Amino acid sequence: MKSVKYRKSMKIVSTIIVITLASLLIINLTPSHSKLSKIVDSKNTISLKTSKMQFDFDYTGGEQTFTAPYDGKYKLETWGAQGGTIINKINNNEYYGGYGAYSIGNINLKKDSILYINVGGKGKQCLNYGSTTAGEITCPNDGGYNGGGFTRQYTDSTYYGSGGGATHIATQSGLLYTLENSKNSILIVSGAGGGASAYSNVDYAANGGSAGGYVGSSGLIEKLDRLSNCTGGTENKAGTGTGSGASDGSFGHGADHTAYVGPGAGAGYYGGGTSEIVSCGGSGYIGKSSLTDKHMTCYNCETSNEESTKTISNTCASETPTPDCSKIGNGYARITYLGN
Repeated sequence: MKSVKYRKSMKIVSTIIVITLASLLIINLTPSHSKLSKIVDSKNTISLKTSKMQFDFDYTGGEQTFTAPYDGKYKLETWGAQGGTIINKINNNEYYGGYGAYSIGNINLKKDSILYINVGGKGKQCLNYGSTTAGEITCPNDGGYNGGGFTRQYTDSTYYGSGGGATHIATQSGLLYTLENSKNSILIVSGAGGGASAYSNVDYAANGGSAGGYVGSSGLIEKLDRLSNCTGGTENKAGTGTGSGASDGSFGHGADHTAYVGPGAGAGYYGGGTSEIVSCGGSGYIGKSSLTDKHMTCYNCETSNEESTKTISNTCASETPTPDCSKIGNGYARITYLGN
């Protein structure tokens, strides 16, 4: 009789242990919004992680879309593209395109809201192709995707890079320059760098001007006795050029060189200007009132403490998209769900 009671007690204990273990297993396997994350790359592949919900957008040369999976707060991050790096074929010296800038801000979105992302493409070196006039070579449409300025050069005597393209996120479809009459749809912009240059074998050369936050930077010219300069784009006007072959930028587009020779300028909310030797970078944009906890970071640039133009200067540049670090190569964008 005692043995029967013992067996019943052990059976009850075993049942309790099994139920407890099963409950713990279910709890550990059940995902929550705070643990589940999705990373979506440009090939539309999805992987699950256990930190936060993050969506990454690499350069594709076309527009990409994002649909908000939940109501709540989202962090927007963008990196503009680098301007065109060039090699002077006479002395093999290399000059670098200006770096793209970084922008960040938080915004509240409703579930199923659609955002349009255009990631800027890096600038290129002008090659010997296209129509010629008096020994000049036009490099048509060689600017980086999303507004990079075009270049023009003399055959075998000058070497120029085109401007990089801006990266932006908006509630309306279209390249940045097409949204000039729909500025209210633009949520955030990161400016791009201008193209580098080398003028024959006399060492008039310059690295491209880097993108700005508040205002784009000018390229650094090696010989300052030659009149050739430009200004970067700002949050309310395009950059300009001075000296031979000067060209001005425009909304969403860096300055082109189509009538003389020179490097292309960087794109941005307003594109940079350019001249015969130096190019300037484009500006970023974080002025949307619904965007909070926001700022821009750019390479050796002019700073601002105003909320709508807050800009931090840095000396960091990386091919890997890194917060508060300027961008080498193509641009990038990232959207992270932060919760309700």
